[in-house]
Amino acid sequence: MRRIRSKPTPSPIIGCYTLFVQGCPHGCPGCHNPQTHDFEGGQDIELDTLLKDMCRNPFIKGVTFSGGEPFCKAEPLYHLAVELKRKGKHLMAYSGYTLGKIPSLRKRNSHDLKPI
Repeated sequence: MRRIRSKPTPSPIIGCYTLFVQGCPHGCPGCHNPQTHDFEGGQDIELDTLLKDMCRNPFIKGVTFSGGEPFCKAEPLYHLAVELKRKGKHLMAYSGYTLGKIPSLRKRNSHDLKPI
């Protein structure tokens, strides 16, 4: 069983499901989601439970990984993303990392960051 500490929330964007993961190391000034910074906050949710919830509404066409910092939860989100892509869902991630920083994260945590 795989779990992730998160807060699933319906998105204000029609046809999109947003998953807010817990934990963020950035501390960006003016962050609009400071309640997601604590790595111990939120709740543990089985990935199978999330997948079922994300796919039960046929009008949900895409899933957004937000936070917190999704790349701090790369391993469980990878497994979730693979299943979502199999089901034809569009994926997006909001991150505090720049595109140039992500490859160095992959080298440091190669078991966590995998291409989809």
